Amino acid sequence: FFFRDGVDPSQEAKKMRRRLVASFDVGSGSTKAEVYQLTYDTSTQRWLVDAEPLLSLVEDVLLAHDLETQSPAECLSESITNALTQAICRLADKARATGPIDVLDGVATAVFRRAKNANEVLERASRESGVSLRVIDQQAEGRLGWATCRALHPDAVLAWDSGGASFQISGECQGELSVFEGPWGASTATAALIREVRGSEFARNSSVNPVSMEECMKLKRLLVERMPDPPVWLAGALPGRVGCFGGGTSAFNVARLVLAADGVDNADVRISRETLTLALERQCAGKSDDELIARGFELQVDMTVPKVVLVLAVLEHVLGDGADVKYRPANGSCAGVAMQLAFSL
Repeated sequence: FFFRDGVDPSQEAKKMRRRLVASFDVGSGSTKAEVYQLTYDTSTQRWLVDAEPLLSLVEDVLLAHDLETQSPAECLSESITNALTQAICRLADKARATGPIDVLDGVATAVFRRAKNANEVLERASRESGVSLRVIDQQAEGRLGWATCRALHPDAVLAWDSGGASFQISGECQGELSVFEGPWGASTATAALIREVRGSEFARNSSVNPVSMEECMKLKRLLVERMPDPPVWLAGALPGRVGCFGGGTSAFNVARLVLAADGVDNADVRISRETLTLALERQCAGKSDDELIARGFELQVDMTVPKVVLVLAVLEHVLGDGADVKYRPANGSCAGVAMQLAFSL
């Protein structure tokens, strides 16, 4: 990785030529943290981020689920605020155990753009953990996703990031980075399945499974209907490599697991609409929690089907069949946050 010239670092930092930073990505479904070593390059006067983190951690905190269960869905509950604060404190303590951390910094994404008490929740978490946290808009989230994706997929023309309450597709057009803002994530798609496909009340601790194939198709149509049309710059980048990334509970990894369970020989972890639709029908539709767990979908099993349907909806409406979609694992956009830290030092 490399970054533009920043302000001149302190003489002490120059002498040491190393710094440790902890980057946090407080998402709508999970909170991620990584520790990176930065090395100061005296020839370019830039801080460079090591390619691999010293530590990579994640804790599930279903913030978007919590917000969806509130009536109206305006504020995060006290219980989820407690859970988030405790999770960030644990992650920060583990980060500090790796060595003297110079900076602990993080971003908060989609659910905090909706919750009216977002600032209060983040101020408490920041005060108790010592991590500097800020809400970013969806454009900034897309830029972080682009930086993270390009480190994993150097040949990607588009970066696809999908979380608990939104998704972003980013790409360069005429030298400028553009971001397509998607309105759906895993939790909001799950809520739509329950409320609008089934006409039921959304309850955080109840499972949606089993989900019939008919319900899957109804949900996909609903997601597509409420999704913006792809802009000219995005369509112009296709066909081409679309790099997607995320952790174990990401929609992309779930799609990978479903394809693998269906016997798809997919060493390159490519995701196509046709093969994923068939795998969804054979491996997920009509299956109970226990049946899905037996197939290897134990992480957030209640959102397995909505996640796959969301991937299919984006493939159908935004990317089309010509896109070469490839997944690689990453701990959210922690790498992108570390890049921003290096940029600012």
